[in-house]
Amino acid sequence: MTRSAAVAEQAIISSVNARRTLLAGFTTVRDVGSQNQARFAVRSNFKYGADVIKTCATGVVLSPINDVDVPQLSQAELNALVDEAHALRRKTNPRARS
Repeated sequence: MTRSAAVAEQAIISSVNARRTLLAGFTTVRDVGSQNQARFAVRSNFKYGADVIKTCATGVVLSPINDVDVPQLSQAELNALVDEAHALRRKTNPRARS
């Protein structure tokens, strides 16, 4: 398979996963990964008009490889997200699956 064919195939797979995620009720999905990136994500959402900062405190719901009981973000990342949101006078809304 050529590189362009592999990229095209990945794009199709990604669009299917994006549709499933959207139909499940999620409107924003980010791969955050660090405290600074969590703060950046909050500032970015604030910049574009978010009134409430939503996040998923538990595992990824639609991931075929991650368990629901494995946290998506570390406690330090969640703390950074909440601290940044509160500094911008925004509430946070963590979601959790049980």
